[in-house]
Amino acid sequence: MISLLETLAHQFNPSKGEKMFIVLKCAHVVYDGGDSTARPTIPAGRHEIERVNKPLHKGGDKWLVLKGTLVGKTEGAWRHRGGLMWDDDEVVIEK
Repeated sequence: MISLLETLAHQFNPSKGEKMFIVLKCAHVVYDGGDSTARPTIPAGRHEIERVNKPLHKGGDKWLVLKGTLVGKTEGAWRHRGGLMWDDDEVVIEK
């Protein structure tokens, strides 16, 4: 059975099959686009992600979320954490 979040993620997903990954040096507290009150944590490690339209409000930045979910945050917020020194919370986005 497909969950509501999987259905919503598919509905909001404009990416065209490109594989993307995110590498987190530490856990990050993010948002759940299917539940505006939830603040899940993505653990450190390498995770497959996808680009989706902003699920909570129309317009604005695309989100990068864990593949098949709406768990993540705006692409701009992720990219703000990356590209500097490999600090405790740096993020690397791989395409």
